[in-house]
Amino acid sequence: MEIYYRFTLRNKSLSFYGLTKNPDTNEIMMVTGFASDGSLRGFLADNFSNILWKKKLSYLKWIIQDLKNLHEQGICHKDFHSGNILLHNQIPYLTDFGLSGPANKNSKEIFGILTYVAPEVLKRKTYTAPADIYSFGIIMTELSTGLPPYYNNQGNDRMLALSICSGLRPDFGEGTPEVYKALAHECMDANANKRPTAEKLEKAILYLCDCLAERITDEKAKKIKATFDKADKEIPNIQLLFKKNSDLKHISKLLYFNDLPEPGNSSLNSEYVDSGQIGMKLSDDGKFFILFEN
Repeated sequence: MEIYYRFTLRNKSLSFYGLTKNPDTNEIMMVTGFASDGSLRGFLADNFSNILWKKKLSYLKWIIQDLKNLHEQGICHKDFHSGNILLHNQIPYLTDFGLSGPANKNSKEIFGILTYVAPEVLKRKTYTAPADIYSFGIIMTELSTGLPPYYNNQGNDRMLALSICSGLRPDFGEGTPEVYKALAHECMDANANKRPTAEKLEKAILYLCDCLAERITDEKAKKIKATFDKADKEIPNIQLLFKKNSDLKHISKLLYFNDLPEPGNSSLNSEYVDSGQIGMKLSDDGKFFILFEN
């Protein structure tokens, strides 16, 4: 299955050379091109202070394009996290399609990393494309802080699952632009039907990339660029309190929880996704507009 989905990602992929088998365990393994920069999770742990916002947005551009191509074929990734994004020459590649399958396929089994799993999936509802979008929003927070989501709030999986269903979301790094936070909060909306599609996200992120590269130079674009330029100055002040080799729980596993509450937004998340106060709002026709504080 993974081989099929790897080859049907139309824009790019790490080279695939074949299969091999571990003679001791009989496990089948894929032989692919070497990812020189490792996983996104490890790369952030080692290089966060040197990654400016223009580069972060370029990572998100590549990632959402991979995800869009998958969704266009009616496929959900189902195990979407920063450990399954590999970088080669600082270009990210979405990998590990072992759990990937048709959207809306009725499966109640939950397998993944708790901190990236959408609340409706924790409630054992069918995994659909918006659940991948939720995970993308979590990755957006990770690029903002350099830290794994909820890195200081792990240990009791059930309590964390309860908190996520009740609206807990990861923090953002100091100085993160409001327009970026608003877009991430839309991805992490407790209501799966309100999350943007991968296609809309691609358009939004390309717009931000164009603003930072000064390919768009109207007043809104200049203001957006100024907020990200200011945010770049805060990056050296963000301290990573998490050690790379302490990330022992960044492994997908079977998850099972009973009696979780219906997913809901926190007051902070609702402030972004419901009020229209700040940020990027995506319309149903795939266009979007920018709002700022008065």
